[in-house]
Amino acid sequence: MTVSVLILCGISENATFLDHFSATGRPWRLSFFSTAASVVSHLEKQLADVIIVSMARGRFKDLRKFVEFHELVSFTPILMVGTELQSRAAKLFVTCGAQGFVPVDSKDQRIGIQVIRDLILDFRLKREVERSNVRAGATLNAISDGVVSVDAYGNTDFINPAAEVLTGWTSSEAKGQSIAKVMSIEIDDSLGDESHPVHAALQTRSATGLSAGAVLIKRDGTRVDIEDSVAPIIDNHGNLAGAVMVFHDVSEARAMKVKMTYLAEYDYLTQLPNRVLFQDRLEQAVRAAQRDNHRLAVMFIDLDNFKYINDSLGHTVGDQLLFAVAGAMTRSVRASDTVCRQGGDEFVVLLPALQLNDNVEFIAKKILESINAGHQVNQTTLYISASIGISFSPLMHLTPKT
Repeated sequence: MTVSVLILCGISENATFLDHFSATGRPWRLSFFSTAASVVSHLEKQLADVIIVSMARGRFKDLRKFVEFHELVSFTPILMVGTELQSRAAKLFVTCGAQGFVPVDSKDQRIGIQVIRDLILDFRLKREVERSNVRAGATLNAISDGVVSVDAYGNTDFINPAAEVLTGWTSSEAKGQSIAKVMSIEIDDSLGDESHPVHAALQTRSATGLSAGAVLIKRDGTRVDIEDSVAPIIDNHGNLAGAVMVFHDVSEARAMKVKMTYLAEYDYLTQLPNRVLFQDRLEQAVRAAQRDNHRLAVMFIDLDNFKYINDSLGHTVGDQLLFAVAGAMTRSVRASDTVCRQGGDEFVVLLPALQLNDNVEFIAKKILESINAGHQVNQTTLYISASIGISFSPLMHLTPKT
């Protein structure tokens, strides 16, 4: 493939450069320019692989002019050429953007040409890496998930915009800070001691993640439910370079799950446990009674003439009355007892772990009195009575069905 070379030099130097390049036997396309402006103008129309700048005659004596030139052609590598005596001055150009220096009075000119080829290849590789980094950075900054990376010591070295919002830390503030400080995570104690997932990934050199129910404590103290995954970063030599953590806010999803669970187990009107939850608690109470030789009792309660109230005063009033009765019944029993709405105007009360001195009849009377006491509905006191039946468990051969 032909390599395009732009040479900024004096006219008297053209022949020397032509000899050097033609001696290699490789395809070169050489273009000569006497001014920096003409090089810039050419690059506006056609790209090149390298720019060679001759340091003869003190070109770019004002270093600021070279800086301006480099800014205009920064997408093309610049190689300075000159005598060995000019090598010190060439270092100044390299610090200002030039990619290297080749002495033109070298005995082996092939070395200088090889330097040019290596320079072009190295510049292309660096440019490709830069493009990849730009694409990767743009992708990380665009995704909605939070992304945080750390070095091998667990100190933050990158945080994307989504993670800035989720943690409350800006990228500049988080850089260099411990991941445990930037991402303070609260984990359910019932799961035992669990290290920070990033530290775990660094220690085990394997991918890991948070346990269900993890909560991120933002910088301002706000709590955010999150899910995450963490993976270690291993370089080409097998060395641990750090870790990257990807996480997202699951507060809405987790709240919806809690709500759905609640709706599946509780009556929407009275907020009392429904049949499903009552059955579960009854089974637990039966097992406990068998294990500890305790009694349990189940009360069946039916409101009297509720249909008349519901039909004459309307369903809205009827619903409010049911809610009031449910509250009164709940306040009449122990915290360990369960009041359940079976449906319509029927309720069931579970009294688990009864002791010999527990007076179930007294509890039943207390419930009936709370129902009969009257209930405020729309600034009106409504009265209703109830019928109650009680079933006691035997000590042996007990099942929830019996």
